[in-house]
Amino acid sequence: MNPEILKLIKQIKLLEWAGIFLMVFAIGFFAAVMPVRTHLKKTQNELVQIKAKIQHTEQIIQETRDFDQVLERHREELTKLREGILSPGKQAQVISLLTEATQEAGVNIISIKPLDEEKKAGAESENQEIKPVRFELEMNGHYKELGLFFEALEASPLILSVLKFSAKPQGSGAERLQIGMELAAYEGKS
Repeated sequence: MNPEILKLIKQIKLLEWAGIFLMVFAIGFFAAVMPVRTHLKKTQNELVQIKAKIQHTEQIIQETRDFDQVLERHREELTKLREGILSPGKQAQVISLLTEATQEAGVNIISIKPLDEEKKAGAESENQEIKPVRFELEMNGHYKELGLFFEALEASPLILSVLKFSAKPQGSGAERLQIGMELAAYEGKS
């Protein structure tokens, strides 16, 4: 055979082997890369889900912070209310406050007396958390002094309510009034 033909056949066989090698390499490459691509796509989907969970968790954390702020404001309001509630056994504090208010207003005190337990028990439930301590107050003074007295009660650090009120003219000029009232100061249940 002709040496050139033999040389050409050798080159063709080399090209066949090179083609087979490239084909095997390509199949191996795709076989190795395809699972990695699938894994990468799965990992990307998981990452999207994790980001959504993180966003949801951050929203919950923010809502918790907002709730904590609201709760703290309510605690502060409750503390202020508790400061205005009469502690058990502090009737002297109310009597002192009423005495100061009448003196500042220029009203004359006739009497201040706590109402008996029987009156309180009949009006209040045993399960009530905050119950009033009631006082009966008799005094006399002018209209303007009465107004000043009520302003002093309003400015009081305690929670006070006027439950009953009566005013009768005292004397013929009717400039002075005979005043009777029932007040309630509130205290926490002991």
